Amino acid sequence: MRALAAGLLLLAAAVVLPPATAHAPSVSRFAWMAAAAQPGDLVFRRSGGMWAEAAAAFSHRDRRFSHVGIVAQHGRALVVVHAAGDPVSRDARVRAEPFEDFLASSTDAALYRVDRVLPARNRIAGVALGYAAERRPFDRDFSLAEGNALYCTELVWRAVRTATGLDLAPRKSMAMGRAYVALDDLFLHRAVVPVRRQIPSRSGQTAANRVESGATAQTRE
Repeated sequence: MRALAAGLLLLAAAVVLPPATAHAPSVSRFAWMAAAAQPGDLVFRRSGGMWAEAAAAFSHRDRRFSHVGIVAQHGRALVVVHAAGDPVSRDARVRAEPFEDFLASSTDAALYRVDRVLPARNRIAGVALGYAAERRPFDRDFSLAEGNALYCTELVWRAVRTATGLDLAPRKSMAMGRAYVALDDLFLHRAVVPVRRQIPSRSGQTAANRVESGATAQTRE
């Protein structure tokens, strides 16, 4: 039942990945994202630690990121809804936290947008906020059979599918004979596009650059 979770424990102990930078950059590096973000956007981050390295390793094509959440508007505040914690945390569950706090310990981050009209993206945010209000627990079984508990990528996958009918992981990743949603399954989907930072040029016009982590050259679904 918990074979994939056990696999995560083993992978976390054994995985060797390019290390994150020794010192997390100031959150000001990502401040432009808060200004550019809209409800329903997806925020990917990379941070240090055993569980972050394990989560990144479960991506097969692009291992830059270790976690993801959905941007939502909560009152006047911009928040990120995500499945916080890890398979062994007692209080691991879906939470909504301020945008800046979500990126505070990140060594890399990127903002992506589901290529759908604004009302549909608002529905994605609404579904995610509903998960947080229900305090849905972290899915320690890493099972896609039902949505009573959610892990980070599962939350995004379910919220988008529930709100729009779009499956962001039609060909799911596999490990130990079980299907799961990897981080790169999401951001390499053709309907998920990077939000670019607008940088003024010398002529006063704006030139679009890729997000801080750079554009992926991998083939999209």
